[in-house]
Amino acid sequence: MTVEYLKKAGARPAGEDPDTRDVVAAMLAELDQGGEQVLRAYSRRLDDWDPESFVVDEQQVRAAEAALPTTLRDDIVFAHRQVRAFADRQRESLVDFELELHPGLLVGQRHLPVAAAGCYVPGGRYAHISSAAMSIATAKAAGVPTIVACS
Repeated sequence: MTVEYLKKAGARPAGEDPDTRDVVAAMLAELDQGGEQVLRAYSRRLDDWDPESFVVDEQQVRAAEAALPTTLRDDIVFAHRQVRAFADRQRESLVDFELELHPGLLVGQRHLPVAAAGCYVPGGRYAHISSAAMSIATAKAAGVPTIVACS
């Protein structure tokens, strides 16, 4: 009997390639040792970008927001409100409880946010504002005190 494939997996993603893992591991080790100086070198070499700072300050955020067309800004605000409303309701559904199974034997669950969240917001070919809303708004709804977003 001949096997006929209706669907086949494509090539393995680059992340599964041992060469890619080795290159990334070497880059991370360099960054760990050299810090921002190495980051700047990679930024210049890979992105042809050498900003004054890699941190976007509040003034830059406000300027970028002001430059958006009103309809786009309204759409982003609407999407953010939807995501946040769902995340808030989802958090409310996680109920802490305590139960005494026998005298002195307490069991239960308590939901605590992690101390920090790193949110990756993809750029390039797959840049979607929803990635930021779904990761950052969800972390905020969970009560994470420190949230860092990178792109």
